[in-house]
Amino acid sequence: MKATGVTVSKALRILRVGSFVFPLIASLIWGGLLYRDALDATRQHVLLQSQLIAQHVESQIETQLVLHRAIAARFATEPAEFVASSECQSFLAALVAAQPSLIRTQVLSLAGIVLSDSRIETRAGVIESALPSEHRVALASGEAMWIGREVSDTQDVILISSPITIPLGRAIALSIVDTKVLQGFLQDIAVRDGQGEAASLARKDGMLLMRNFDAPPTMLPETAAGRILPQRSEFGAFQTTAVTDGVTRIYGFRWGRGLPVFANFGVPKALVWRDFARQGAPVLALFALMGVFLWATVHRIGRALEDRFAREKIRERAEAAERLADQRIHLMRETNHRVKNNLALVVSLINLQVRGDKGLDADALKARIGAISHVHDLMYQSKDAVHVDFAAMLADIAASPAVVPQESGITVKTDLQPGILLGPDRITPLAVIAAELMTNAVKHAFPVGKGGVIHLRLQREAGGVRLDIRDDGIGLGRSVSRRSGSAIIDALVDQIGGNLVRDSVGGLHVTLHFTVD
Repeated sequence: MKATGVTVSKALRILRVGSFVFPLIASLIWGGLLYRDALDATRQHVLLQSQLIAQHVESQIETQLVLHRAIAARFATEPAEFVASSECQSFLAALVAAQPSLIRTQVLSLAGIVLSDSRIETRAGVIESALPSEHRVALASGEAMWIGREVSDTQDVILISSPITIPLGRAIALSIVDTKVLQGFLQDIAVRDGQGEAASLARKDGMLLMRNFDAPPTMLPETAAGRILPQRSEFGAFQTTAVTDGVTRIYGFRWGRGLPVFANFGVPKALVWRDFARQGAPVLALFALMGVFLWATVHRIGRALEDRFAREKIRERAEAAERLADQRIHLMRETNHRVKNNLALVVSLINLQVRGDKGLDADALKARIGAISHVHDLMYQSKDAVHVDFAAMLADIAASPAVVPQESGITVKTDLQPGILLGPDRITPLAVIAAELMTNAVKHAFPVGKGGVIHLRLQREAGGVRLDIRDDGIGLGRSVSRRSGSAIIDALVDQIGGNLVRDSVGGLHVTLHFTVD
């Protein structure tokens, strides 16, 4: 039960932690997936918006290029002097009138001299050109068209130029368009203008021509991502911090088909986070509630189980206390029984000596009681406080000065097989028998002042145990007193159900056979 309680306690701790960790991990995984989807949706949005801007710019520029081709076609049917005629001016003025966003159109030489103008009748070289030199350079380098923006105190216009052929040779057609026709579209497409959305039009050389709010043209740094990345592909998306306002956005770009400009559309990263929070908050709140509910449920179950195991532990302790009390009572009874038996044995030994011819022998009695004492010492030292190793007990008796005094000059040699465990009913009589036999050998086997050897051998044999006690003394035939204590030995041998054999050839050799359970 203790192991089960510990296991359940660990499981409850894991569940308590898991009730928070699992919803947290689930919410993080779900939040990561949702944020990834939000980023993907934003990338798709900016790409779509940049495509719409590019298409609008393409249509506006293509309208002017069609106008330029119309001018070239008309000039091809007229004589060379048509270029500077009032009829040409009227023709150009009619083209301007047909397009509300078109402010003015001119035809210029490659050197930038105005040949025809939609506003006034032209005498060559009189009207100042509106075409910046960058247009002439770009067209001279092979560009099919060029676009720029001119901002002054009086006007803000888009300049669209392209090369044409007239009777006088190669020339340049120029359309001057109101900036609002493009900027207005940028403002309309950036519907969240106040929240940082950015729409712009940039040229291939890095010139940021216009944005969805009033701002002059700006040349982007050469290291700006908005200048580098569009040079690598026709369209794409990227994240960067704008050099113009310092806002981190996700941008999409797309080049106009065959045009030297590309459209940009950017959404602030903060808007992505806001949209993510708006969409994810309900689900995250649900995960949080789920975690609280799981924790409360596990906590309640845990408390109930802990109370149950606490009651079980109290019951187990009570049962253990009862068992311990029963064991102590049993041990006390067993101890009393042993003491009673041992005292009875001591009384019997004393009675046997008192009834003998020589009366009470204090030394012999001391050896016999000492043997009983050795049994108790070994019994208390054993693992179960009951069984004693017979070999260890014999070794203790053989080494006891009460049995073999040191001054006797007698040596005890032992050959004892260990592991023969005996209970108190067998080991106590055997201890007295061994002590009695060895005491008799010490007293009667050797003449006074002459030492000798007593051999002690213990071994298992088929059906029981054999104990041999042999001395190299004078034997039985030379001293009747060797029968001293034999009555005690015979009585104890009968008590254990053993068989004792004496042989007096070359000293006394006593062999004891007995069985073990």
